[in-house]
Amino acid sequence: MKPLMKYLCAILLSVSCAGAATREEQWKQVDEQINKDLPKSAITTLEAIDASARADKAWAEAIRATAQRIYMQGRIEEGQRPTAAIELMQKTMVDSPAEMKPMLGVIHSLWLWSYFQQNEWTFRQRSPDAGPVGDDIKTWDLRRILNEIDGGFQKALAQGDALKAIPVADFEKLYKKRNADDAERPTVYDLVAHEVLRFYAAQELATVEAEDAFTFGVDSPAFGTIEEFLAWNPQSTDESSSKRKSIALYQQLLRNHEQRPIARMHVNLERLDWAKSTVTGTETQAIMEKRLRECVELSAGLDQQALVRAKLAQLLIESKRMKEALEIALLGGETGNIKNYRAICLSIVDRIRAPEIQLHTEKVWNAAQPEFSATYRNVTRLWFRLYPKNWKDENDYIDEEAWKKILSQKAVREWSVELPATEDYLERVQTLTAQWDLPKGNYRLVASAAESFAMQKNSLHQAPVWISDLALVQSQGTGVARGIVMNALSGKPISEATVERWQQNDRGGYVKNNEVRTNEEGVFEFPKVARDNFLYRVLYNDDSIVGERGWMYERGSDKANEVIHLFTDRAIYRPGQTVRFKGIATWYDRTKNDYHTVADKDFTVIFSDANNKEIAQLKVRSNRLGSFNGSFTAPTDRVL
Repeated sequence: MKPLMKYLCAILLSVSCAGAATREEQWKQVDEQINKDLPKSAITTLEAIDASARADKAWAEAIRATAQRIYMQGRIEEGQRPTAAIELMQKTMVDSPAEMKPMLGVIHSLWLWSYFQQNEWTFRQRSPDAGPVGDDIKTWDLRRILNEIDGGFQKALAQGDALKAIPVADFEKLYKKRNADDAERPTVYDLVAHEVLRFYAAQELATVEAEDAFTFGVDSPAFGTIEEFLAWNPQSTDESSSKRKSIALYQQLLRNHEQRPIARMHVNLERLDWAKSTVTGTETQAIMEKRLRECVELSAGLDQQALVRAKLAQLLIESKRMKEALEIALLGGETGNIKNYRAICLSIVDRIRAPEIQLHTEKVWNAAQPEFSATYRNVTRLWFRLYPKNWKDENDYIDEEAWKKILSQKAVREWSVELPATEDYLERVQTLTAQWDLPKGNYRLVASAAESFAMQKNSLHQAPVWISDLALVQSQGTGVARGIVMNALSGKPISEATVERWQQNDRGGYVKNNEVRTNEEGVFEFPKVARDNFLYRVLYNDDSIVGERGWMYERGSDKANEVIHLFTDRAIYRPGQTVRFKGIATWYDRTKNDYHTVADKDFTVIFSDANNKEIAQLKVRSNRLGSFNGSFTAPTDRVL
């Protein structure tokens, strides 16, 4: 079942109803009215569907009609009230039948979560004393809105016994099914619980961890057997921890499905994935492999074994154990009846066996006979072609049409190289000799795993190269643009070389901006310009080369200035904690190359909240090394 968030937030209700024929026709009317941009007519039809569904106790259809009606009403009113749909849902839930309240509560929380994500910066910047706090969502601070979202989910979960008794198939109109059996998440409680778990995972990213935040390591029961995990009662002073809430919910789901091996295995796999993504530390390879190999044995006879084997194979790939991963994935491709899981295994097999090529080369080839290298897998011979290239074409991304255009040209040279086999399916690097004895110019080196250079079922890679005896060193940044042109083989400067400056236009192409000649020392200089992107092209006799793309811009006058660098003893503070800081006062004058610390000077340190409201001030004085220190007490009445 795909996440409800994306589905219910947009109300993409595209499945047909299985209810009475009249409601089927009414749903078609709703679609027609929406397509004709008649939202009020659609709302009227949805009200009729809702009333009929409630009378027939078709609760899933009633929830669907209610949610879509409220969503559309909210869209009409959102110009005046961006939170209109959320507020309407809150009011509707009060008088709704008990059978509808849990799912309407989930939808309400999902909409509230979506609103928070769209306005996260506003909530982060708002402190509790920024204005009166009531039922108006727009006045809530970060803690309030997250608590409200969580509270809505908890109310739904509190109806656990009722939700566990409802088969998820009864609510299939509210979600789009995956290519898997409902046996993995057999009840409406599973549907709700996994939405809550997604919220907790996202909440971890949305909030800043407190100093005493609950964490766990790889040796914790989070990675234990099912029995060890169920016996775990994590202790922490962090009462609001999303991690602890997730643990409790995974434990509840595992207990719920003690007699349902398919659902229990699926929850256990998700629990292990969650632990791996949440753990403090990164050395999870060994314990995850141990647990997944146990799951392979526990899932014997279940369709899920293919999924378990896919996860184990992917884990082995991460540790470069490709042969083992291939063997496990091949077995998974023949296990069970769920085509989607078998397809994942077969996709891993294809990925392990697929030929791969990547070229690494110096930009310029010449009589110095530079080497280039090919990183490859599952290839025993590489075929190469050199094609002429337009130097103005700097696009590194080569799409299908670009490849067709490149390969349709006549190559100026072709050759092939035999490579040692990669029987372990791991990458190998082979150093090769560049083909430099060609006319001077810009070329595109293309490597192929197949002699045909086919675009399908093949691996192609390309790299631009110059065949040239020139070398260009250029400056970039502020002020006058300078550079030097030399002979790449002897290092001697080249005088009277033409240097062109090409400016990037609005369409991404280049137009000639100016040109100069190098002096006796091979040096060239262009006048200052406003901020822009340039290429420098050098021409000398029959030779040419283009330098790296670079920005030039004119910086304002360098005024001497004093800069204070402040450091705190930690990144996060709880209300009432001591905020200790240290500062270093510095001075710089670029025109005189003068950089030093500022000793024996008085400063005022101001402690402000997120809304730039002053909390306190402290007078300090720098010592002979330019440093100072002090402390403040974090307030208890606002967000920092």
